[in-house]
Amino acid sequence: MSRTGARAGTMQVFGAYLMVDWSAAAQPRTGPDSIWIARLRAGEVRPELENPATRAEATDRILAMIAEERRAGRRVLAGFDFALGYPEGFAAPFGGDWRGVWSAIAAGLTDGPANANDRFDFAARLNGAFEGDGPFWGNGLKRDVDGLPRTRPKPGPLPRLRHAEARATGSQEVWKLNGIGSVGGQTLTGIAALERIRLETGALVWPFEEVPADGLSEAAGASGGGISGKMNVAGEDLAPVFVEIYPSMVKVPALTGRPLDAAQVAALARGFSRLDLEGRLARMLEERAELPQKALREEASILGLGHETALQTAIDRPAPIPGPAEGVAGRFDTDPATIRAKSFSAIRSEARLDRFGADMQAVVVRLIEACGMAEVADRLAFSGGAATRGRAAMTDLAPVFCDCEMVAAGISAGVATARVRTGIAPDRLGGAVVAIGSDPVALFKLLESLDAGAPRPAVILAFPAGFVGAAESKAELAARPRGCNFITLRGRRGGAAMAAAAVIAMGRGLDG
Repeated sequence: MSRTGARAGTMQVFGAYLMVDWSAAAQPRTGPDSIWIARLRAGEVRPELENPATRAEATDRILAMIAEERRAGRRVLAGFDFALGYPEGFAAPFGGDWRGVWSAIAAGLTDGPANANDRFDFAARLNGAFEGDGPFWGNGLKRDVDGLPRTRPKPGPLPRLRHAEARATGSQEVWKLNGIGSVGGQTLTGIAALERIRLETGALVWPFEEVPADGLSEAAGASGGGISGKMNVAGEDLAPVFVEIYPSMVKVPALTGRPLDAAQVAALARGFSRLDLEGRLARMLEERAELPQKALREEASILGLGHETALQTAIDRPAPIPGPAEGVAGRFDTDPATIRAKSFSAIRSEARLDRFGADMQAVVVRLIEACGMAEVADRLAFSGGAATRGRAAMTDLAPVFCDCEMVAAGISAGVATARVRTGIAPDRLGGAVVAIGSDPVALFKLLESLDAGAPRPAVILAFPAGFVGAAESKAELAARPRGCNFITLRGRRGGAAMAAAAVIAMGRGLDG
């Protein structure tokens, strides 16, 4: 890294931060002990969390995120919670450096689209490249694997720990493939995935490769408010940078409804982004010059090692509030597109969306945006095909019947092509979209019309609010939907804005 960043002091190197908790699970898995990805853009406060079920899905998502940030002019720092290299001497049979090791792992490991992989057999084959007992151990299969012991073998010619692991409290050796705290499986499957991502994106791998800071926007960095995240890196075309992270080096605040893995990557994304804004991250990257040659050649190192206190402070510190001298407009985002993008990111971070499909997620995000309450996701009742059927109806320009002018006005403003009608005509309901955001009586009468044989609408979006009848009418719909697709919010809450938001989501998803 050039000394440009160090001289600038407040030079910000990255515009987006991806922190990844990896998994070597042999089957698709979400929730605890699975893959979690936290994405945070410069200037944002809450990371966006994703929980792909397989390594193949995670690899595709990371590639897509890097491409998205690159198109927006934002350079990505991508951190992974597994070793990026092996102790000194392991690379000898593979060309002597990390590139040969990564290439051999990517070529030799079989890892299927549904997470089925041969990491134990592959580790045994790697052991065969060394005289005597190879370094890998911890066979986790029921069957024996020739060349892979179940317990740690006697010390061999290769070190147990890397330079970094000897300094990181609580870290375990990368040779261990099974058991509590094992990281060997994650490292084998993770390096195989990263090699594909590296080749497709031209990523730099720290500390193996120098991360140049030349060409970053000095003017933006000196503005006092940090750079916008749009940078031009000379000769690197905004190449992402891969680093190794060790979440256990810091304590992280819990995230309601999320496992520790998710909380850790979210906290690290926030911590590294704040250190970057202060110019400290640039100096951490420059410390590669102080690492031993074995780390630069084949072992790698952990970003932030030796700076645990600074990273912990950055994680714990509340988000800064700009001073009054900047003026009201200067203290807040005022661009509607930016506000909406940040809102959607915050919603995905805070709300529990795991139980919803892709079409339904768009509806839920719009509903939460309309009312500002992430807990709405936990109180929704809906039929399985509601979002898909509603989207199809909107595409076919089916009529949209509303219970009041406020709902109709909101829909018309959000979906210009919608055929909106105020008032619900029972004899014209067939294939229509019905949006109720005010009057529980309208919902009760709709249900009575269906009982009397009225044609069924494509979807009923029921969000009447109030203290009398609202909860009861929605409970009746959820319990006895009369063969209709529906989405409703249990309890007293609701309103015209939510009903309109549900229709807009079906008409245009999260676009604008």
